[in-house]
Amino acid sequence: MSTLFMVNVPHNCDESELCDWVEARGPRVKSVRLIRDVVSGASPSFAYVQLDEENLDEDLTPTVDKLNGQTIRGRAIIVKEARIARSAA
Repeated sequence: MSTLFMVNVPHNCDESELCDWVEARGPRVKSVRLIRDVVSGASPSFAYVQLDEENLDEDLTPTVDKLNGQTIRGRAIIVKEARIARSAA
């Protein structure tokens, strides 16, 4: 699964705006999940963006490099490849 972890997303940004922002810079998006505070509903400024793997290289480094540091609503977005936590067996 090709998923990006994005930090410093504007608090009032919604899923469709973030999807459009990513797609305007190249990769097709499969889904966006903004992480929100359960009580207030406000976004603490981070999100997971799952990319459509069709037409995408296995190595996400070029995609991360292209998006990292770009701005949305004047905020520089930090982009990293999301890592799946593995449980110790």
